[in-house]
Amino acid sequence: MAAPSFFTTQDPVSSSGDVEKKIKSFHQKELTHVQSMIDRLLLVMPQSPTLLFLVGYWNQRVTEEWTEAVKWLSRSAGLKHTGAMFSLAWCTSNGKGVAKNKAEGTRLYMTAAQSGHVAAQYYFAEALIDGQGIPSDVGQGVHWYMQAAKNGDGDAQYEVGMLYQNGTGVAKDPNLSMMWFQHAANQGHADAKREMIKHTPKPVSVTTNPPSNGVLNFFKIN
Repeated sequence: MAAPSFFTTQDPVSSSGDVEKKIKSFHQKELTHVQSMIDRLLLVMPQSPTLLFLVGYWNQRVTEEWTEAVKWLSRSAGLKHTGAMFSLAWCTSNGKGVAKNKAEGTRLYMTAAQSGHVAAQYYFAEALIDGQGIPSDVGQGVHWYMQAAKNGDGDAQYEVGMLYQNGTGVAKDPNLSMMWFQHAANQGHADAKREMIKHTPKPVSVTTNPPSNGVLNFFKIN
């Protein structure tokens, strides 16, 4: 599984993949300047949860120093920064900069989800349904998918559509299934669009056959 994008509403903070591309295109001189600026800020605000999170982000997504990233994310998460909790959960679940531990990763997803982090709600739902380091709990998984979907997460909206389509943890309901697919499709979710096309009845074409020659001859006026 690829690392989540940390400047999107689905993942820790917010913006788009273009931001990360621009950051990664910095020359070394610019990277050194930004690192120096971060160091100065840390002297002024050593206990700022947001700054600590951003330092973790910097190490994770720009310099790709995973061990350093986990160190800073842990400090930020300890100060209740939900984005850091989510990022740390992902690192822990995937063994990036820390020993892989699905159970601990799921616990961190749960904490962030309960604090209202939308992407964490989605990941926690996935962990509950798949039993990632914990016993599977479809009922709770459905609950958290619903929470994330209602909070606007496109992936969760698609998953809720699939739950209603397959009757997983809920009663089958093609209308609700299509409604959630539509919500996800409106956000550009490709799989949701495919499901909508697949399950939308095709229009029936009615063709009128021309009358036979015998019928034409019968009504022919001489």
